[in-house]
Amino acid sequence: LREGTTHPVLFELEKRTRFETTFFSFSVNIRGAIEIKDSDGDGIPDSKDSCPTVSGPSSNNGCPIATCSLSAPSNRNATNITPNSAMLSWDTVSNASSYNVQYKKSINSSWISNTTSNSNRTVSNLESNTVYNWRVRSRCSNGAFSSWSVTNNFTTLHGCQNELVITQNVNANQTDNQSAQNSITATNTVNNGAIANYDAGTSVFLKPGFKTNAGAKFKAFIEGCSVVANKVSVNQEKRVLEDETLSTEENSTISNKAFIKLYPNPTEDTFKIESNSTIVKYTVLNQLGKVVINKAVNKSIINVNVQNLTSGIYFVRITLQNGEIIIKKIIKK
Repeated sequence: LREGTTHPVLFELEKRTRFETTFFSFSVNIRGAIEIKDSDGDGIPDSKDSCPTVSGPSSNNGCPIATCSLSAPSNRNATNITPNSAMLSWDTVSNASSYNVQYKKSINSSWISNTTSNSNRTVSNLESNTVYNWRVRSRCSNGAFSSWSVTNNFTTLHGCQNELVITQNVNANQTDNQSAQNSITATNTVNNGAIANYDAGTSVFLKPGFKTNAGAKFKAFIEGCSVVANKVSVNQEKRVLEDETLSTEENSTISNKAFIKLYPNPTEDTFKIESNSTIVKYTVLNQLGKVVINKAVNKSIINVNVQNLTSGIYFVRITLQNGEIIIKKIIKK
C-alpha cells in the first residue's frame, strides 16, 4: 500500500446481547504503509538481494551467474603411469587463471577434483590395474569455468613390475607406496611433509638427484611385491631406512645402472662386494635397521667379514663415488 491512497477495508464487529447480534460495516484509510523496494526488478527485494543493482536468479542470491568464454584444454595425455599414480597433462589455455581436473575409476565411483595453476597434475593413491576416467576445464579470472573437456582414460599398471624407475617428486601431504619384483631406481625428491615407501625384491638404487628433505619420511624395503603400507604399520622390523635425510650431489653425473654383485649369498663367514664403480662406503644393517658394520673404503672389490654376526637376513647399503646409493640383501647362515 502506498502512502496517500485509500482502500476500503471491511471490518465486522460483533456485538452480543442476550437476544440479538448486530454487525457494523465501515471503511478506513491506511496511511504510511512501507513500500517493498526491488531496484533491479528481478523479483528479489533489495533487503535479500546480494546484487541489488544487477538482476540475477534467486538461486544465486539475486546476482548474475558468471560465465567463462575460454575453451577446454586440448592435447590431453596421461604419462608416468605406475600402479598407483599418473601424470595428467594438457596444453596451456591463454588467459586461464588455473585448471580444474577431475578423475575417477570408470565403474561405480564419484569424481575427485583437483585444482592446479600448471598444465599438469599428478594424481596418486590409485588402484593398480584399474581404468580411470579424467577430464579438465579452464578457469577464467572471474572465477567461472569453461565447459569440460572430452573424458579421457588411462589404466594403471599391475601392482608389481619387474623394474621400476621413479622420477616423480613426492609433495607435502602425499604418500608414495611403490613396489617392484626386482629393482627400484629413484632420482626424485621426497619433500617436507611427504611419505615414500619403496619396496624392491633385490635392489633399491638411489641415484644422484634422489633426496629426502627435512621433515620427509622415507623407507626402503628389500622384500619385493607386497603391500608396503601394511609393512610400514605392522612389520616395522623389516625396515632398512627410516626417517633418514638422504641426499646425493645434485651436480653429479648419473651413470649407467651400476653393476653390483654380492657373493656368495647366502654366506657363512665372508662375502664379496663387487662393482664396476668405486665404492666409497658400505653399511650392513640388521632387520631392525641397526647398523652392525659401517666402513669407508675406496675400492671396487671388497671382502666383508660377517663371521661374528648371528644367522639371519641383513641389508647392505653401498655408496658409490658418484653419490649413488644401492641397497641389497645378504643372508648369513
